[in-house]
Amino acid sequence: MLLYWDVTIGESAGYFADVYKIEYLEDKVICAVTSKIVSRKEKINVDTGANASQEEQQEDVDDESCQSGPELILNSNGTLEENVILTTKKELQKYLKKHLKKLEECLKKRIVDLEAEEYKVKSDIDCAKDTLKDYEQAMNKKTGIVKFMSLFDADDSTIYTSPDFDFETATGTPVIGKWNEDCTMMTFYFLNHCLCENKL
Repeated sequence: MLLYWDVTIGESAGYFADVYKIEYLEDKVICAVTSKIVSRKEKINVDTGANASQEEQQEDVDDESCQSGPELILNSNGTLEENVILTTKKELQKYLKKHLKKLEECLKKRIVDLEAEEYKVKSDIDCAKDTLKDYEQAMNKKTGIVKFMSLFDADDSTIYTSPDFDFETATGTPVIGKWNEDCTMMTFYFLNHCLCENKL
């Protein structure tokens, strides 16, 4: 199993595993991940706060908490959350302009870090170099980024980012979530060059 994480934040931002339907668009500039909408019930313990005595004991009440939403978000354990800043296409475009520069820096740093490891893994280094090369080609063509921007529509889309998102430092890759027509599925669009993978 592979876990995909955000190179601009680090391995703590593990977004999803390869258990979902994954497609690549625009010469692999965009990674599209489809997730069903689910509801989950979780039992919680409610402490009434009563004082225990010889005659009565502290009473616990079992209750159920229901969570509904895209399975990918519920499974992310808080590494993806709805962004309340990037709510318009103008804000998204403004952020991406800075973020793409940040991304290039992070891709270059990843190569340096891998090459500096005591036990170098050639396949990991080659993969990181290929990712940087593909990214530079994608930036020259621009079509993939333009397509990514066009996917966002405030009426049927939501922007998700890591809790470590920072607008000023352009940290955290924006993810576009779009509902299908009957709202039973959501497709998440990632910038593929922002994703690194680890084997679990």
